[in-house]
Amino acid sequence: MPEGVRTERRWRLMTLVAAAAVACAPSSLDRPLEAPNPREPAPRALLRADGSWVATHLPGVHSPLAATRDSIVYAGIDDGYMKVLALDPATGAQRWRHGTDLSARIPGVDLEILTDADTAYFLQSGWMAGWQSETTDPSRGLELVAVTTATGEIRWRAPLRGNAHPNARPCGDDACAFVVSRRGTELWRLDRRTGAVLATPKVGMPLPAGHDAILSDPLDRLLVASRGPVILRQYSATGESLDWSVAAEDAFPGVAVSPRGGWAAFRASDGGWAVWLGPDYVPLVPGSTLFLSAGKTLSRGSVAGLGPDGAPRWLARNRHFCSFSLSSPIPALCDGDARGIGGRGIEVRPHTAAGLDLTTGERTWALALDGAIDEWNLTEDVVLLNEQAMLLRLTSGTVRLDLYAGPVEGEAIDLTGWCVPDSSRGDKVRSSPWLRYKRADHPFPCRMGAIREAQPAATPIPAFAGVNVAGWSAWVEDGHVHALRQP
Repeated sequence: MPEGVRTERRWRLMTLVAAAAVACAPSSLDRPLEAPNPREPAPRALLRADGSWVATHLPGVHSPLAATRDSIVYAGIDDGYMKVLALDPATGAQRWRHGTDLSARIPGVDLEILTDADTAYFLQSGWMAGWQSETTDPSRGLELVAVTTATGEIRWRAPLRGNAHPNARPCGDDACAFVVSRRGTELWRLDRRTGAVLATPKVGMPLPAGHDAILSDPLDRLLVASRGPVILRQYSATGESLDWSVAAEDAFPGVAVSPRGGWAAFRASDGGWAVWLGPDYVPLVPGSTLFLSAGKTLSRGSVAGLGPDGAPRWLARNRHFCSFSLSSPIPALCDGDARGIGGRGIEVRPHTAAGLDLTTGERTWALALDGAIDEWNLTEDVVLLNEQAMLLRLTSGTVRLDLYAGPVEGEAIDLTGWCVPDSSRGDKVRSSPWLRYKRADHPFPCRMGAIREAQPAATPIPAFAGVNVAGWSAWVEDGHVHALRQP
């Protein structure tokens, strides 16, 4: 099995504003491969006196950072086109920059780059002949490519039949891509060494009835929800066998939910699921962000518990996974609706947060928030300490919260952690100027009140904040990659 496989960090989380995303955005084909120009030096980073560096040559990092054992990898916008880059972790110098294709990306879902020990996997298209280099064939359609991160060499190209979700993902020793056509969604499994197609099982309903959302896809199980009619289905063996199927009206009795309004799923210890589906909300403009006029409210949906066989076992009505818990192995439940505040602004201010037993649906702890936390803008009132602990600034003072144990009394609260920036930012690309694609939320080192710190409190840094590679820790702040040598 390849070393250093980077599993999906946030695929199960999707997005806070997925409520407004369509299932399959129009194909968005960007510049393909750019051959390096040996006459031009590769962009380098700004080196600081303490040995850290800041990469300033491509502002506006669009995707979460990924890493191999030799490179930092991410996607960014270059002159209106989406590119995938690799940086030397010790210096910040750019190794290479290739175009990538957004294809059937859902605008409200993060773009993530799959990496393993030495390779990055992403989509390309070769038909836009106006920007070809000598290494690109304009007759090619959509392809998944495997790029050696140390050199930028394309090891293999695998043509895909249809559009595809741009986030390739690990399937054990293989790589998988979700390919979308009018026949429905297929899960293509490819040999990582050669690019050979090993299987193409169907895991979605035909379009337009299906418009499937991938709720979660750990290595041994795939959870899918269709948009109309809303049906939850679990597949195993890399999508090649259907384990069970349950209608949303059975899992969420008396509640109108749909992945149109957002989605997320967490796996229970016994193989069951806790599934959040948002309201059955259809945006006025496909691909637009959620819009509520001032004073109007919209439910955030409900959370249902499903057994290992798909049997419904509990329902938390009018509850959703708290946004500040989405990077954790276990979620907290929040109440509260989305409310328009004018100027296309939205806020979500829960009254309570509660711990959740994913198997039984029982509450394991409770914390009164009293509207102090706006889930749509966590920057100044939440400091993430690690994947399960955080500081919350409430009306009564700052509270340290452990998502397993609940509020922790007597703990130090003036700590350096990570603040989450405003999640409403998006980027446009030239090939789809009518859409705005969500930019990943990149936490930055801070203390409560979004007081910035020059460096993290400790390295290696947590996975939700960035990457650790070759003795360096890297994160994104103000659109630039920062890196610090580990002690």
